[in-house]
Amino acid sequence: MQITVLGLELRLDVTPKQLTEILAWSVVTSCVALGVQSTGKALKAGKERGGTYKSTSLVTGWKAYLTPAHAMLGAITVLAPVILAPWRGFHTPILPNRFALPLPYGGDVHPHTWVEARLISGTILCGLATYLTRTAMSTLGAAFDTIHVRQNTKSVIETGPFAHIRHPVYASILLKPIGLAALYWNALPAYAAILIGCILAVKIDIEEQILLDDPDLGEQYRYYQKRVPYKLIPYIY
Repeated sequence: MQITVLGLELRLDVTPKQLTEILAWSVVTSCVALGVQSTGKALKAGKERGGTYKSTSLVTGWKAYLTPAHAMLGAITVLAPVILAPWRGFHTPILPNRFALPLPYGGDVHPHTWVEARLISGTILCGLATYLTRTAMSTLGAAFDTIHVRQNTKSVIETGPFAHIRHPVYASILLKPIGLAALYWNALPAYAAILIGCILAVKIDIEEQILLDDPDLGEQYRYYQKRVPYKLIPYIY
């Protein structure tokens, strides 16, 4: 395959389909790397400056498995193409073909146009997910944790993305597999997003009840719920 960059003709030993998969893989890998970096920094800040967990925020029984469940499902969903694409030499299909989505307009669309639409829409969704992750983690700082409340958290975070939705980190978790579904035009990541969404819906209710019951944060959070009524999606949910 031959491409022109800044007037220079470059010959690449890849097919157009492989190049498409390489670009999609680059988007997903960047999204994963930046997300892991932001999460790691926030967890470190929480351990160093956030203090220990408040006893009132500790969860037991089946509730303790909610975070590992959605984290594992999300990790498998986003890491599958990151690992499988190079392993398969960037040959399609990266994800199981039986889950491939039908082409729009009955397939009556130019292949180049459709590839560009896939890459652009998927990149936008993955980029938005990464932006939400990084800004939310940065805004939370030492207050970040999976479901618990730390001793040094004395006020509800209401700035940044938290001024628009109450759980932007969870919104970013849902956006990533949806972005993958667009990039690879495959329903499998979308099915994973539905399962993750169900787990998060349960977890959000538990987490918010913990905050409402907290002696330091309860009244603040009640006011915050009224001021920001949307949990994950502005004007919808």
